[in-house]
Amino acid sequence: MPLGRGPMTEHFARVAPHYDALRRTDHAPVAAIVDLLGRAPLNGSDVATGTGRYGEALLCHLPSGSLLFALDHSAEMLLALRRAPARGRRMPAAQCVAEALPLRPRT
Repeated sequence: MPLGRGPMTEHFARVAPHYDALRRTDHAPVAAIVDLLGRAPLNGSDVATGTGRYGEALLCHLPSGSLLFALDHSAEMLLALRRAPARGRRMPAAQCVAEALPLRPRT
């Protein structure tokens, strides 16, 4: 099913190539999440990942064997994620809307 191209989608399509240079990653929320997750490897999803900046920061702190899926509505933002040096190799990505995640129930 093709995803819609409303004003918000068009905005992120325009800024995607420059998004990381325009934004700063705040590491305090990442540290707080890491403290809550414990030490066991985990599988998770970064919904509305954008270019994957926060997912990448989280992965750096998760135990070996952890897997984080990058999910976003914007094809252009996911393309920027895939083009990032290490980010695209570490986070499998899929285009979707948050209301219809490509995940099995109870996962």
